[in-house]
Amino acid sequence: MKKIKIKPFFITCILFISFFSKAEPYIAPDSLALRANIQILTEQGILKTMTTTYPMMWPEVKRALDEVDETSLAGINLSAYLFIKNEYKNATKKRATLSVNGATKDNRFHSFGDNSRNKNTIQYSVSGVWDYVAVKFAPSVTTSNFDDDQYTFDESYLAFRAGNWNLSIGMQDKWWGGGWDSNLGLTNNARPMPAITLSRTQALPFNVPFTDYQLPWTVTTYMAQMEEERHVPNTLLWGFRATVMPFDNFEFSVSRLAQWAGDGRPSDFDTFVDLFLGRDNCGKSGFECGDEAQAVEPGNQQAGFDVRYSFNAFSKPITLYANHFGEDGGGDKFISRAVNQVGMDMSFNWFNQYQKVYIEYADTFKVCANTNGWQGPDRPGDCFYEHHIYQTGMRYKARNIGHLYDNDTTSIVAGIVNQDFNETVWTAKVRYLEINNDNSARYPDDPNKGHTLSKISEDVIMLSGDYQKRLAEFTYKIGASVSQSSFIDLPSETDYNLFFQIKRDL
Repeated sequence: MKKIKIKPFFITCILFISFFSKAEPYIAPDSLALRANIQILTEQGILKTMTTTYPMMWPEVKRALDEVDETSLAGINLSAYLFIKNEYKNATKKRATLSVNGATKDNRFHSFGDNSRNKNTIQYSVSGVWDYVAVKFAPSVTTSNFDDDQYTFDESYLAFRAGNWNLSIGMQDKWWGGGWDSNLGLTNNARPMPAITLSRTQALPFNVPFTDYQLPWTVTTYMAQMEEERHVPNTLLWGFRATVMPFDNFEFSVSRLAQWAGDGRPSDFDTFVDLFLGRDNCGKSGFECGDEAQAVEPGNQQAGFDVRYSFNAFSKPITLYANHFGEDGGGDKFISRAVNQVGMDMSFNWFNQYQKVYIEYADTFKVCANTNGWQGPDRPGDCFYEHHIYQTGMRYKARNIGHLYDNDTTSIVAGIVNQDFNETVWTAKVRYLEINNDNSARYPDDPNKGHTLSKISEDVIMLSGDYQKRLAEFTYKIGASVSQSSFIDLPSETDYNLFFQIKRDL
């Protein structure tokens, strides 16, 4: 299978038209403040839009903003409304930025709102839009050799709009789910892959015939190419996510991820049809289990659903969210051998400032079938995000594309986002992690396969935080983290990281 030459195409187009454009249509998962302000209004039914799929579309948020009566707002709700409008104003003009970040170490975990994975990075970005074309060109250079890519074009894209649909070619971070720290299916932990993505621009409702009932819905799907330096080079990753809002403040989403094709693997249309229909498990899909079956097995799938529900209690907005995500097949179940995540967030208004606090729990340990299919004895652990054919698993550039902490991990994370609506935001987070808690690895001697964080059991307590301030055309951000790691047969370790970022609008 030949490697898809996506980068030269969209970079050439971006260089040609970016000088004539004037806006950016996407909301990336890189601003906790913007997300928090959007959720202030959605939690109270003021802003009627869905918030669990990133990139979000600015046209959809603008549609919801236009339905809000500004004169009816006061206090924190008015401040949030004006904050979002100001961010939209910035997005509706041609924008160029230069950002510089420095750190003592690479960022071990990359979560929502984090701006860099690698230490010591310089990035230039210019973005804009015509009536039917949107572009962003964001080259960067880093001194880190974490993923062997010194020069990158992460967050660059070329997008086209047709009716209520948006088609993009590029590398954009994605975040599927209600988690603040992580999700099970898809996060921005790993670098974005080159992909072709089709998304609905606005969540215009479906009108149920013969009733007054309207069902807002949105959908996104993409085909991405994974790196060449993996067990099956140039593997393709297909993703699909659909979200509905059956009633106010309740979102329900279904997601699928599927690895297929790649060098030496079947990649024809019939193979994708089998993958799409779920005919990819030996013993259940028309082919027998065993070594010969691997030659025709279509791919490796994961699927799941997540929910998010907001309500008021004691005059405070509260949101509950959950994610149920499983490996592919076995039996007649659409989702099997699943893992779970649950979380809650609350909003406060203390000292004339807005606070969003959250706590979430996840466990990615699972007993899975053996590596020859769904026949024979099960194996405990070392299986979620893994596959017997695509042995690098659901990972890209040495990071898991889903849960930040990979498989066989129990995580409890609590955090706070605080803002004073005066261009100042600070965040804090505490993590308790039992990483690789079965103290084993599927590929203990291969650093390019299996668990990306630790081949042995590691218990981590980490405290991290950052402070961000905007002054005129400059945005300053400083932060730090400290962690204590404990092992079974090794001495404990203490780790520190300090970082800063300066961004200037040009």
